[in-house]
Amino acid sequence: MEGATLIGIMLDTTLQAIKAILQADTTVSREERMTMLKNLQTGPGEERLAGDRVVTRSEVATMLGGKSLRYVDYLAAEGKIRKVQVKGKQRGIGFSYESVQALISGEKASVA
Repeated sequence: MEGATLIGIMLDTTLQAIKAILQADTTVSREERMTMLKNLQTGPGEERLAGDRVVTRSEVATMLGGKSLRYVDYLAAEGKIRKVQVKGKQRGIGFSYESVQALISGEKASVA
């Protein structure tokens, strides 16, 4: 699962219960509590993913100039583009738009 992004989903009631427990624990500072709650809501890598969107295999193939879906899978297996996965699921939901754009600009830079 290396190179995959995990996105967590949690019920509001669960989050409220955890918040109450953290507030009762005097060993946890306010800053630590806020960081933990934010990570529970959005996942620890959310800051890095802000503005990044998920694209499908066929969208990636089109972005790469009409390449095949197998070629997209090959790029993911080689670690050249990053798969995005939902926490608890084995299958990816798509690919990071940002990583595809980085690959495209890298290819154009090497051609020029």
